[in-house]
Amino acid sequence: MAKLRGGFIVNDFVGRIYNATQNQTEGPKMVLYSSHDGTLLSLMYAMDIATGQAIPYAACVIFEVIQNETGYYVQIKYRTNGTDQILIVNGCAALCPVKSFIELMDDKLITSQHKLEKKC
Repeated sequence: MAKLRGGFIVNDFVGRIYNATQNQTEGPKMVLYSSHDGTLLSLMYAMDIATGQAIPYAACVIFEVIQNETGYYVQIKYRTNGTDQILIVNGCAALCPVKSFIELMDDKLITSQHKLEKKC
């Protein structure tokens, strides 16, 4: 169930990450979401990056789009108790090429009510 709930959020993040790498000058440079632990846990399970632990108060997941001389990359950090831990998506490295990240997330995306019902 958590994977289904998180699929909508994953879809939003993947879309924003894709747009950030398409040299678009419009749109925000940073987006912040506030949620409860259940929503954060759903996101992490949907992406298969959950730690298997309860989400402590004030925890956050940070998605960074990093550009260097070889291209765009996604790095995911999980901050708890003031400490950052890098989360690695299965099939990728700590710095995951955006194209690979999007491909790996494709089957996890819930883009519509119809797709949600189909996965159920």
